[in-house]
Amino acid sequence: MTLKISHKVFLAIVITTCVSLLAMQALQRISFKQGLLVLAQAKQIERVQPLISALKSQYRQDGWQSLTGKSHWPKRFKKLLEHKPPFEARSGDQFSQRNKHAELDGQRRFPRPPTPERLAPRHDIFKIIGLFDHHKKLILGQPTKVIPTYEEIIVDEQVIGYLALPKITKLLENIDKEFSNQQIKVAIYAILIALACAGILATIFTRLISSPVNLLLAKVDKLKEGDFDNQITDYSTDELGRLAENFNLLANTLKQDREKRRMWISDISHELRTPVAILQAELECIEDGHKPLDLPAILSLKDEVLRLNTLIEDLHQLAQADSGELTFHFQKFNFAHDIKDTVAGMNEQIKAKQLTVNVDFIDGGNIVGDPFRLRQLSTNLLENSMRYKEPGGVINITGKVTQDKLMLTFEDSAPGVPQQHLDKIFERLYRVDPSRNRNTGASGLGLSICKSIVKAHGGVISARHSELGGLAIDIELPVSIQGH
Repeated sequence: MTLKISHKVFLAIVITTCVSLLAMQALQRISFKQGLLVLAQAKQIERVQPLISALKSQYRQDGWQSLTGKSHWPKRFKKLLEHKPPFEARSGDQFSQRNKHAELDGQRRFPRPPTPERLAPRHDIFKIIGLFDHHKKLILGQPTKVIPTYEEIIVDEQVIGYLALPKITKLLENIDKEFSNQQIKVAIYAILIALACAGILATIFTRLISSPVNLLLAKVDKLKEGDFDNQITDYSTDELGRLAENFNLLANTLKQDREKRRMWISDISHELRTPVAILQAELECIEDGHKPLDLPAILSLKDEVLRLNTLIEDLHQLAQADSGELTFHFQKFNFAHDIKDTVAGMNEQIKAKQLTVNVDFIDGGNIVGDPFRLRQLSTNLLENSMRYKEPGGVINITGKVTQDKLMLTFEDSAPGVPQQHLDKIFERLYRVDPSRNRNTGASGLGLSICKSIVKAHGGVISARHSELGGLAIDIELPVSIQGH
């Protein structure tokens, strides 16, 4: 049988309460009993004070000589305690009889706890006490088998001897039993009442705890069915409230991921469909004889295959970046020379589009990074700027290498990117043009790959409006990769 959390909380409260009550009752009983024994011992010492005073007088007269070697106490000492009330217990039958009469009158009385005068068995005290000198050598009386306690006899601030008294170690059996039984009954009543109260409070507490937990379980069941809009609206500020808040955050995240996944599949389908449709159309034209299979037709087919291959490769790289399988080979190299070589390698495309590309890079020395991936980063950013520029557009590439970081900026002239799109251009397959016109943009994967490369180098990439009227991409990379 599986216990629910409400059952566990209920049992924890009740068991803790029961154990605490039993422990308190046991400690209270032990403490009370020990206190009575200490009090009885003090009462016994108080009773023999006249005897101690007489022994002091005896010592002042002739010391212990007249008492040494005697096994029985002289009568003159015994008379000192004849009229003292005995400290031994009275018969418990008197109290039992008194309780019986009280019950007949419709009353119920608890027995009196044992007083110090009722704690020890009835006996002749002079048979169990002895007089010892200051070396604790027996002078008067008989050796006793009980455990003694020694009361000092002091004369002129000097210990002249000891009066050995029996140490009281247990209460009178009948009185002890009667009083203990009554205490046990009272303890049982107290425990039952406390357990009843604990059960009521435990029920209230478990409901307070189990209610939000059951609500959360119900919401989780709906979340598993794909209902991401079913969130918790009323929650507390404690740990359960934080759990509910995290549940809402999880539901929102799953909802956004579902939307992104749907758009991702739709966008990939669109990107793959276009070159495949063009290839199919051109091949059908050639097959039907409407278009000759000449060099221009072959080059056109090759362009679509290259476009399709580029898209597949970009998707593959993003998949590798997500799984951590995108390989990087870090080494020292001069990034300033690399960026200039990248621009020089694209010079023909720049001239064909009639664009102006300016490079202003302050060479601060070598950095640690992957030359191939960072050149891919520069190429993607430059191609992204060139793709949207009209003839006569300007692209500025500025950067510098300091002792601790590399700062790089790609900015271009108009047209720019609206403010609401700046935070989204690094998302996969995202393009400002929602129609995804192949004549006004690529697949929308280039900037996502750039973000993955920058992240792998421990840097950050961001977008803003350019002072030239277009888009500015800012990149910051550490000069040395952590752990390299």
